[in-house]
This record gives sequence, C-alpha cells and structure tokens, in this order.
Amino acid sequence: MEFAYLEGYVKKYSFELKGFKWDLELIASLTGQPEIEEESSIEEIDMLRDEESCKNIVYVVNWEMRQLILGAYAQLLICESEDNSRADSQSLSEASWDTLAESDRHMEYSSVQTVDQEVQTEASDETVASVDDQLITPEGQMILCYPQLEKFSHIRKKFEHQRHLIAAPRAIVQLFRCNPAYRCCPCDPNAPNFFEQLAQFTEITGLAGKECPLDVAEIRARVKLTMRQIMYEPLWSPELCIREIAKIQLYQLLTHAEQREYEMLRWHHRDRGVCTDLSTEDRQRDILHGMLGCECLQLMPSAFKSRLLLRSPHHQRSLSESFVLLSLGHLGFYYKSLQQQQLRLCLLGECGKILAHCLREELLTLYRFHQAQQLQPESLFRLYLHTRSQQLRFQWLLQVCQGLTRKIPTLTGLHRQLGQGNAEYEELLQQWLLKVTQPLLAKISHWLLEGDLPKDFFIAAREEADPLLYWPSHFELIVERLPPFLDRNLAQLLLSVGRSQHYARTYLNIDLQNSIQPEQLQQQLTEACESRFRELSEQPMKEILLKLKQDTSKLLLMQLRQFSPTPLKILRKLHQYLLLTDVDFVRELIELLEPALEQPIDCYDVHQFNNMMDQLLDRHNEQLFVDQSKAEGKHCWHCFLLGWKLSTHWAALLGHRLVQYSSCFVGLWQLHHADYVLSERIRRQQSHFLERIGFTHSEDALLVGETFDQFIDKLSKFMSTLRNYFLHDVLDSAFESLFIACKITKSLDEFLDLHKEYLNGIEFGVLQTKVGLKSRQCLSDLFNIIFQLDTVQQKFLALGQLINKSNDGVPLQEFHWSCLNTCDAINHLHEQFQLRLVNFLLALYSTGWPQFVALAKKLDHNRYYAKKSKQLEQVNTFRFQRKLGHRQ
Repeated sequence: MEFAYLEGYVKKYSFELKGFKWDLELIASLTGQPEIEEESSIEEIDMLRDEESCKNIVYVVNWEMRQLILGAYAQLLICESEDNSRADSQSLSEASWDTLAESDRHMEYSSVQTVDQEVQTEASDETVASVDDQLITPEGQMILCYPQLEKFSHIRKKFEHQRHLIAAPRAIVQLFRCNPAYRCCPCDPNAPNFFEQLAQFTEITGLAGKECPLDVAEIRARVKLTMRQIMYEPLWSPELCIREIAKIQLYQLLTHAEQREYEMLRWHHRDRGVCTDLSTEDRQRDILHGMLGCECLQLMPSAFKSRLLLRSPHHQRSLSESFVLLSLGHLGFYYKSLQQQQLRLCLLGECGKILAHCLREELLTLYRFHQAQQLQPESLFRLYLHTRSQQLRFQWLLQVCQGLTRKIPTLTGLHRQLGQGNAEYEELLQQWLLKVTQPLLAKISHWLLEGDLPKDFFIAAREEADPLLYWPSHFELIVERLPPFLDRNLAQLLLSVGRSQHYARTYLNIDLQNSIQPEQLQQQLTEACESRFRELSEQPMKEILLKLKQDTSKLLLMQLRQFSPTPLKILRKLHQYLLLTDVDFVRELIELLEPALEQPIDCYDVHQFNNMMDQLLDRHNEQLFVDQSKAEGKHCWHCFLLGWKLSTHWAALLGHRLVQYSSCFVGLWQLHHADYVLSERIRRQQSHFLERIGFTHSEDALLVGETFDQFIDKLSKFMSTLRNYFLHDVLDSAFESLFIACKITKSLDEFLDLHKEYLNGIEFGVLQTKVGLKSRQCLSDLFNIIFQLDTVQQKFLALGQLINKSNDGVPLQEFHWSCLNTCDAINHLHEQFQLRLVNFLLALYSTGWPQFVALAKKLDHNRYYAKKSKQLEQVNTFRFQRKLGHRQ
C-alpha cells in the first residue's frame, strides 16, 4: 500500500484517476497548509499516471481537495448517465455516494458522544467532524481526508496548556508537547508532531490499561506500515523521511469510530487536579517533592515513563515558572531512575555493589540538599540555579549506569565511558574505576605472590590437561574477562608469574619468598592503574610485572639447581640419547635390535623391544624406553622411536618439548640406519667379496667387485659429509651454545627460552621443518639407494654361493649373465643416485638459507652447480646486453 499526499498545491496540477484526467486548482489563500516542493509534487503525479499502480494507492488529501474530487466525480456520473453508459460492478455504489452527497450538503459536525454529563455540559459548543473518514472510488482506490481539527481551537483553555515558543532544553519541550492535555490545531506551528502525538496516544492508552476499547496493536501495525512506506522511499534521504513522517497527523490513521473512542478516552482519563489556588507553602512543598521525583499537586506521573508531567489545569503563574517546575521534576526523574539503577547494580557482582555504593553517595548529595531546603526554603529560581549542574550530572550518571549490563564485565563497561564527559565527570569516573578495581587488584596480588587462582578470574586452569603440557597450556587466559587496564601481553606476563608460584608449590613443595609484601604490591598496582586511566600509559604496570617475573623466575631456577637431576644434566641426557649423538650406543642398539627391526611393520611390539633393550641400559640411561612413531614404511625400522622418562617436575617444564625431540629423532634415525647399512653390511661384506662367492680368479666376479667398490666409495663420501653436517655442524654446535648460555643464565624463563631456541635450531638443521620438506624427501630417496644396493649385494652373494656348490657347466654360464646383470643394476643405481643427488642439491640451494647452501657446496665435489650458476649468469648478462643494444 502506498500513500500519496496531495495537499498544499498552489499551482495548477493535473493527474489521472480511473483513466480520466482531472484538473485541480487549490486556493492559494489557504492558511496553515504545509507547502509541498515542486519536485516532490511532480514525482507524485508521475506515480499516479499508472492506472494499475493507482489501485494500491491511498490518497491523503485535505478538506478542500476532497471537495474538488467529489465535484469531479459528480460531473463524471452526470456525463455517464446522459450517455447511457453501462453501469457494472465496478461503478460507484449509490448508497455510498448518497452518503457523501448528504455530508457535502450539510457540512455539519456532531458532538462527541460520552456518558459523562460534565463533558456534555462543558463541551456543548464544541463539535467534531462526523463525516466519513474514507472514500472508496470505483476502481478500488481509497481517499483519506484530514479531520477538520480547526474547530478544536475553541476548546476552553482550562482543558489545554498555553502554547508558546520557549527557549528550553529539548527534553523539557517534549514534556510540554507530549502531555495528553496539550492540544491545538494541526496548522498551528506549536502543534505536536507525529512522534509527540504517538507519545500522547501511548500515554492515554496506558492509563486505560486493559479496559482500553481501542485495538492498540492494530493501530500500531498501521502506524508501522505507514512509516515503513515512507522510509523505503528510494529517492529520499533519512532526514527527509523523518521530516515527512513528522508531518503526518495521527487522526489520518484512525477511523471515525476510533477517533471518537480516542477522544472519549482522552476526556475520561483527563487529569482531575485540585483547581483551588495553591498557597506558597503548597508550592514550596510541590517543588521539593518534584525534586525527588514524587507526585504532587502540580505534577503527575507519566503512565509509561517515570517522568513527571504538569497537571491540567496548570497552577503556575507564568510560563517560566512552569518551565522551572518541569526542570526540577526532570531532576526528580533522574533521581528516581538512579535509585533503580542502584538496585540493579547490586545484582552485578562485587564490582556492581561497589559501584552502587558510589552512586549512593551521589544521590545522598541531592537528598541532603533537599533536607536543608525543608529547613531553610529558597525561591523556585534559586533552587533551579543550585540544581541545574546536578541535573546534568545525574543525566550523565544515568547514561553511564545504563551502559552497564551482564553481557560485559562491569569494569569493562565502566571503562568504555571514559572520554565522553567533561573534566569533572572524567575525574569522578576515574575515582570510581579505581574503587571498582580494588577487589580485582587484590585477586591479582594474591595470584602473583601465592599462585592460587581466585574465583571469577580472567585466568583459568584446565582440569583435564596433560601433565606434559603443564607449562604451555595448563593455564589459559579468558579474553572476555580481561580488565581494561591489561592487554594480552601484560596478561600473559601476569600469568607467567603466578604460574611459577603455582609450579613451585605443586611440584617442588616450596614457597618462593618475594621481597615485596602484598599490601605494597597492591598499592603499586593501584598507582599503575591510575596512570593507565589518566595518562593511558601501560609502562608502570609493565615494569611491575617484568620485575616480579624476573625475581620469581630467578628464585625458581635456583631451587631447580638444587634438585637432581640438574638442568644441565637432564639436557645432556636428552641430547645424548634422544638426538642419537652417542654413536657407540647407537651402533650397539642397532646391532642388538637389527633382527627385530627387519620384520614387517605389523610385527612391531613395543614390549618386546623394551625387553631386548634392557640389556643395554644401566644407571645412566635407565630412563630410556622404546616407543612407536607414526612414520610410514614397510619395516619396523621406520616406526622405531626412543623416549625418556622425565621426573615429575621436569616433565611439567619440558614435557611439551618431547614432540620436537621425537621429530628430530626420526630424521637422525634414518641417517644412522642408512650409515649402518652402508658401513656395517655393504662395506664389511665387500671386503671379503671374492672369498664369499668362491670365484677369486673370475673376470666377471672381479668386474662386479670393482663396480661395487666404486659405487660404495662414492656413497661413503656422501654419507661422511652428511654425517659430519648432522652430528657436528648441527647437533654439537647447538648443544655447545646451549651449554655455555645455560651456565650464565639466572632465570628459569631464560633457561626455557634457550632450550626452545636450541631445539628449533636442531629441528630446522635436520630438515624437519616446512622449509626443508622437499630436501627431506630427496634425502629419503638417496637413503633408499643404499638399501637397494644392499639388496643387490645380498642377492649376488647368494647366487655366487649357489653356483659354487654346483659342478655343472650350465650354471657357470648363468653366473656370467648374472654378473653382467648385477653390473647393470649397480650402474642403474649409480645413475639414480646421481639424479636424486642433483634434486637434493637443487632443493638445498632453493631454500636460500646459508647453512643449507654450505651443505650443498660440500656435497657438490665437482663444483657442478657453481659452474652452471656462472654459465647461467653469463648467458643472462649477454641476453640483457643484447636487448639493451637492440632498443638503442
């Protein structure tokens, strides 16, 4: 449904209705008609030209426009009757048009029907238009007419307020205009706009309650529909839409019956205040009552808000007195509202109770002033001057309190109000913030010095956390509960200090004694918070937490050095056994477990491996045990993993780093496995190659032996360079740096940071990170060449022993072909090794890291890539010079 407002036209416009063109000329001398801009009028006319869309348009017109439309329709009916045009179901109903004609002829207004005899007596000379509120055209279009409200201008003044243009705050002006007794002609500039009429409507229907005869829900839906139609106008700005909505009259959206019922409700629920003259004492008493938000002889409470309205008839001697009285009543509204907020704040926890107490001190200020005025009363205007600043202060306090809800912490909501008031309000809010933060600062102080988690804290402990993950993840921050004076970094510092205290009490059964006392710490935290609120500086808080962290960490490391094993000793054991730097132990371990490691991966038994490894364990490495990794492969070699049983207090500190140890172990275990196969299997058997096959003078056997020797020598150089890089360049250098740094470190946090840096460096160096992913894959392919060579050697040795036992000449011929095939297989492996080595070197160069580039240069004995790089550089230089010469 669309509403088209055809009013206030001064010029002559035309529009089409029912397919006919109508000329309408309004009288330019009409007063009180809102003028419509020419551009808007043209848009409305263009919209009306579409006959189909006109069926869904409601035309809202004034009385003069309605008369012109009726006259035009009358002429249309006469013309149709003279031409004997057919009358169908779409024609206008005779009954409805007879009613219109009757109303047009008489133009009379009926009186408001009411059961109250007093209303009939006092309003006998007042009439209200009883004409039909809407017209239905033959095409199903609707025409709404403005009610003729000008007759209301003769209502006796004791039933309405005087209308003046006053210089007052908007809230006070709205209290005047939203009063149900405030009524005037819609053409009056001081008339209530649409929003104020809605406020009056809500006030009157609120007084009626459940006995209201109007369908309030249906009227509200009608209002929403009208406002939605205007707000969805695509060519209008929001400001223009608001102005257009404000021009609407509530009576336009009410039927005649609803208008009559509404006026009856207005009259029935009118204010029946005392009409006698008030004495000076009565007026003074009303002023003091209104100042505390209480009902009195001159002020009445609103039906849907806790505001105070002027009674009708009013008892003030001047408009200024009414304004001042309303202002004091408005102060009482803030006073009552803050009392309600005080009760609500008490439900917001400990911080809310402290805030409610602070608010009570503000309310007591006005109450004490009220008590003093009862003893020594002052004039109305002096009271207004004394309370004017208090009203602004209460208004700001109400805004602050309304912004505090259960959805966000009270302290956070209060901090968000900073920067929205003047210097005095900012000072008060900062004082409140400091008072509200005291319970939280006491909890923080207790956490920092004792390590005990208080209730409703922004740090929480995970109940089902893994003991090995105690240090990194046992405690977590609840970001939603963080106070405004702490960011994530400061909160993390605070968490680390309390975590150290909790660790000492839980795992070491000791209390770390700090030099600072709880009262002194809380005072320092209070001063840091004050600096945060006033100067927005977090440096004081950061300095306090950093000093506490350093002192606590220093005391904790001193205690750990007194326990066994010491920090350096535990790191040495992990470096020796989990990173496989003890080469002799690794060789003995492989020799012991080799038969079981050669089995398929489905036969992997942790219990069996641990029983076998007990033969190697002593008091130095009794904490070592066998575990199983998730690596892919076909044999038990690929999923073999060693672990270390850490003591309880070291497991809490270093348990989360065992994952990195396992990652490094997998890469280093592949190196030791390949090196063992090459040196202990292939080379050892190759040293007695001819004796094993029994053909010491066979040229074919000698050719196979020489081929093996050449390829084994090349693989040995490769493995020697690789082993030197892993064991010396990466592992030994990293542990040496860690050992030196740990000797001079003085805090546990520095010790853990050094250990983290040490493990990250090793994990990066042994190609177990994302940067070395491609290099690690190429290296695995190179290790597979060694395993394939071992298979070829074992197959040839088995064949030689088989032929040596046979005396037939045919097997010797087969031996000849077997030697040739073996040489071809070795040469093929050699070619594959070269290609995979090229890919490995290319992957190392492509990372761009200096240590990987240095390793590639060590493996590139023939300087292949260096030469290729130099040639490529020359080619690119020549190509650039040729392009440059061509352009010139």
